[in-house]
Amino acid sequence: MKRTLFTTITIVVGVVLILFGVLCLQFFQSFVNAIIASRLPLKENTETFDLWRKPPATPMLKAYFFNVTNAQEFLDSSGSIKLQLQEFGPYTYSEKWEKVDTVWHPNGTLTYKQNKMYFFEPSLSIGSEDDAYVFPNVPLLSALSSLKFSSGVAKKAISTILDILKLQPFNERSVKDIMWGYDDPLLKLGKSVLPEGKRVPFDKFGFFYGKNNTPGNPFTVFTGQEKLADFARINVYNGKEILDFWKNPNVLKNETCVPSEESEENDGDEEPSCVKVRRSDDYCNMINGTDATGFPSMLNENSTLYIFNPDLCRSMKLVYKENVKQQDLPALRFVPAEETFGDMETYPQNECYCVDGPPCSKRGTFNISVCQFGSPVFLSWPHFLHGDPSLREALIGLRPDPSRHQFYLDIQPKLGVPMQAKGRVQINIQMTRIPEIPQASRLANVLIPVIWFEDGIEKLPESVTGLLRQAVYVPEVAELALAIACFGFGSLLLICGLIVVIKTVRRKPDGRPRNGHATVAPENHQMPDMNDKATNGIKNGGTIPYKNGIEMENTKNGDGNGISNGHNGESKTIKETHT
Repeated sequence: MKRTLFTTITIVVGVVLILFGVLCLQFFQSFVNAIIASRLPLKENTETFDLWRKPPATPMLKAYFFNVTNAQEFLDSSGSIKLQLQEFGPYTYSEKWEKVDTVWHPNGTLTYKQNKMYFFEPSLSIGSEDDAYVFPNVPLLSALSSLKFSSGVAKKAISTILDILKLQPFNERSVKDIMWGYDDPLLKLGKSVLPEGKRVPFDKFGFFYGKNNTPGNPFTVFTGQEKLADFARINVYNGKEILDFWKNPNVLKNETCVPSEESEENDGDEEPSCVKVRRSDDYCNMINGTDATGFPSMLNENSTLYIFNPDLCRSMKLVYKENVKQQDLPALRFVPAEETFGDMETYPQNECYCVDGPPCSKRGTFNISVCQFGSPVFLSWPHFLHGDPSLREALIGLRPDPSRHQFYLDIQPKLGVPMQAKGRVQINIQMTRIPEIPQASRLANVLIPVIWFEDGIEKLPESVTGLLRQAVYVPEVAELALAIACFGFGSLLLICGLIVVIKTVRRKPDGRPRNGHATVAPENHQMPDMNDKATNGIKNGGTIPYKNGIEMENTKNGDGNGISNGHNGESKTIKETHT
């Protein structure tokens, strides 16, 4: 009875362990993901918030400048020869990012300002900030571009001003001037002469003027507490839910009610909740995605990401390109979608970016003059990568290389953490020939690269990657180890229990194997005492019949006592007879 109970318990435990192993493979990862998801949303006084607010990584800004080597020859030829450009760089700056002035809101959002500090790194640069190069005179070219369709009187007036100020289309400036700003006479003049609505709000020109250690405009983002997919997604920028740079900036007009997933599951008694969809005209003005310092978790190859950068004056769509590995961790590489700087003919949805056209921007360029005080500034990928060939053919010295110029983000998919980021963008200025203005009559209609940047992180500190490895690999190892242990131990117990059951089934009711020899006397029959001849009626040479045809034969031994055993000189012979 005890043996049967023990065997049953063994089999049951084995089956339970195997089932637990199956459940482990099926649901363990989901259980771990749920734990991770509970710790990812932004909450006050948590490690996640501290890492997001003040990233432990050290971003690097690398600047590459295009030196014009034949400026005078170009002007002397009235723009008939091509400009020759020579790239110099990198000039590297380490950065410290911190989100300041944080304010928590009861609707699951958080407001902050991004503050960035830049520190020049001579050891990582090809020279000092005092290195000087020949650049297009951006303020001058901007002023000339604004007069392209002006009256003759206005053109004559600007020509006189340029003569007085002795300004030229090209000038020599240091790296420090171009980066952090220099006094420009045209900007000062415009600030004092132009009406308030057309004034440039500063009197210095520099691509990073006013951005070092100066908090930017406020962002309001979702914390992800209500919906993790909304983690760090921008809700409002500088008090606006939608930009007003591009055509048809109609805010939430003609809203379309699209039932949410939750409303589709109700029984019809409740009014369905809606997701508001803006008009297609507002496509260009929509603020989508995050500020690129954080992304939703649980990404895959089908995920689409968006980032919003105020300097780009738009949101940028990122799509999956390939799987990579960074610091021994799996990552997904995302790159800008082809339509980001696509031409309107190929991507009609970009029509709203064509403010002053047609003609519109060529493929591979993006006109941001509407958010740069009318200055004819165009963005592109470095060296016009993926751009219209005519852009490169108009100049000498450009050599696009995807390995050096591709914009990409490598993101750890389970946690949504950027592992490596290379934000590469080129700034170009449109040169315009205006015959009525002597200073512009010798120019050509050409888009000139001035500078390109690489901004981002090379790698995360080991203290962070150690935590990431624990979150990514430890659950997988634990899941595998637990499943193997459950399957192995459970299978062993089940096999042992089954072996005992099989042996029990194969044994006869009287306890003997069905195909073996008896080793014990049958029930209700006692083995006769061979030493008691009188009692058992054994005589020399006699046999004792038993059931089932078994007889015991008495044979004499050498000493004539008839029966002997190992102790008394007797030998017992049991034989089976078949009747």
